[in-house]
Amino acid sequence: MNFQKEPFLAKYSSGQQMLLLMMLALLCMIVFSAIGVFGAIAFYKVNIFTNPNVFRNASDPNVLAALQMMQTMQAIGFFVVPSIGFSALAANNKWNYLAVNQFPKVLPFLAAVFMVLVSIPFINYMGEWNSKLPFPQWVYDSEKEAEGVMNAFLNFNTISALLFNLFMMALLPAIGEEFLFRGLIQKLLVNITRNKHIAVWGSAIIFSAFHMQFLGFFPRMILGAMFGYMVLESGNLWFSIAGHFTNNAMAVIITYLTNTKQILPEVETYGEDNFTISMISALLMIAVMVLFGKLIEKNTPELN
Repeated sequence: MNFQKEPFLAKYSSGQQMLLLMMLALLCMIVFSAIGVFGAIAFYKVNIFTNPNVFRNASDPNVLAALQMMQTMQAIGFFVVPSIGFSALAANNKWNYLAVNQFPKVLPFLAAVFMVLVSIPFINYMGEWNSKLPFPQWVYDSEKEAEGVMNAFLNFNTISALLFNLFMMALLPAIGEEFLFRGLIQKLLVNITRNKHIAVWGSAIIFSAFHMQFLGFFPRMILGAMFGYMVLESGNLWFSIAGHFTNNAMAVIITYLTNTKQILPEVETYGEDNFTISMISALLMIAVMVLFGKLIEKNTPELN
């Protein structure tokens, strides 16, 4: 007979596993952030220890490259590595535990992508509404600093920079963040709360709060819930990864087309000041979600 060894985390409750996951993610983030900091010193001569304000000069090519490397290392350290490591400790088949062991069928996959595309005007409208809510001054100060770094990342006009930004700002977050928030946190919340909807919205709230950008909290939470329901309906994380990548990649691509004057800047904020268009977008998003569910029933085998 073939006896499999019991996974290391099987003896812990879901609540204890959640705590261990957070500790592992924090530890990995510290280690990989340190690698990023010392890499910035070694490769780009950017030293945060001798010049704490060095990253405010993001227009300097060396500073920008150092920031990009640190951002990449932090994403790998906080999302990808601890998610895979935790899954290896939680199950005998880590890819099955993360729900990425089976690639989805084409039609529901396309529906997941289309769902994100039709939601963009509604998300833009929610972002504009969210930004007008009253917040403490520290929120605005923090957002301004983060916006400065983001603008430096998005100040590009070459194909090579486009491809790198698609990797750093779309592909890596789509895989890493979905591994952590939908692949693990949502799964653990289902076990803890015994309520799938609480788990979806709970993980979406944690997902949005983690970004520490509260002027966009609600639209990011809605996106997180959309990704959560994709996984809830299908049992397959590839759908939310595809949706997450589509959302981020569209922002990067539109920025590139704007920077190279191939489209008007207004395209980036389409729908943010038009209630009618945003409501049509929301209805289309719901309609595609229903269609997605029907396609899942028809095309995707249930994962065990």
